Amino acid sequence: MLVTQSTLLIYLLLYGSLLFAEQVNHASSTETTGISFWSIQYENDFLGERSDKYYTQGIELSFSQQSDIPDFLLGIASYLATQGKIQQQAVTYSFGQKVFTPDNLQTENLQTNDRPYAGYLYGAITYLNVVDTTANKQHVNFLELSLGVVGPSALGEEMQNFLHQLIDKPVAEGWQHQLDDELAIGAAYSHKWRNFFNLKESKQTELSPHGAIVIGNVYSYIAGGIMFRWGQGLKRDIGPPNIRPGFIGSAYFSPHPDTRWYLFLGHEARLIGKNIFLDGNTNVHSHKVDSKPLVGDLILGFAIQKDNMRLAFSHITRSKEFEGQADHTQFGSINFSFYF
Repeated sequence: MLVTQSTLLIYLLLYGSLLFAEQVNHASSTETTGISFWSIQYENDFLGERSDKYYTQGIELSFSQQSDIPDFLLGIASYLATQGKIQQQAVTYSFGQKVFTPDNLQTENLQTNDRPYAGYLYGAITYLNVVDTTANKQHVNFLELSLGVVGPSALGEEMQNFLHQLIDKPVAEGWQHQLDDELAIGAAYSHKWRNFFNLKESKQTELSPHGAIVIGNVYSYIAGGIMFRWGQGLKRDIGPPNIRPGFIGSAYFSPHPDTRWYLFLGHEARLIGKNIFLDGNTNVHSHKVDSKPLVGDLILGFAIQKDNMRLAFSHITRSKEFEGQADHTQFGSINFSFYF
């Protein structure tokens, strides 16, 4: 059964990543490049507009390592444009879950004019490199490969209703209409052009456009956007990560003993070719809606770093994603990253 095989596959991927991470820690504990970065990312619409609809929640745990990058990733990455000498590189292993629901959670009837119930459980491996071209310019490359499952095996119903029971809130009644089980495979490449101004110890400014291409049976899209940041230690920090689709970021940041902070504001537009959470299952009949071809995100937030920890808060407003959607999606995001 796909429900068993796919879930087992994801759990094995996570377990293998953690084993590899443990081996890396032992192998590189005496190296300065052996710092281990961990990140917890939580996104929830309750943190945005205090509702429970559309993109209701997402959680992602990740581990990053600057050394012992797998050879197959380095082989693929050798084809990426680096525009100069690589100054920093890292590999990240992630495991996460996303949950989507319609607006009305208190009916058992199929809501044909609203988005489907859906859960998504996945593991991903991401290669990152940073290239300095001048003192005030950098290029950042991201290459991501993901494997997961959409459907009952993703445990979206169990996660949402468990959290609702914890806060004494009614459970969702329509999960019997969720998308069917489907193996989820994806690849993504993102590039960021970083431009720094006023590189002083007290305050810095960054204006960085970015682009991305994502291919898979969960998401397929082309994206472009720009991020503005103002604060301290910007060149030491690419920015906090977001769960895809979202803005480019990473758990990685350079050590600094003093407190560092920054504010950020960004926008990304995506030309959508595939969104399984709106378009429905690929090869079987399922609930679906008419998705919009162009979707935009606006993000506003701040981050603070102290010693080996960084905490970031952001608010995301997403434009309407399907025909008949009542209003924009708003959700909040919290990221906690640390290294040792």
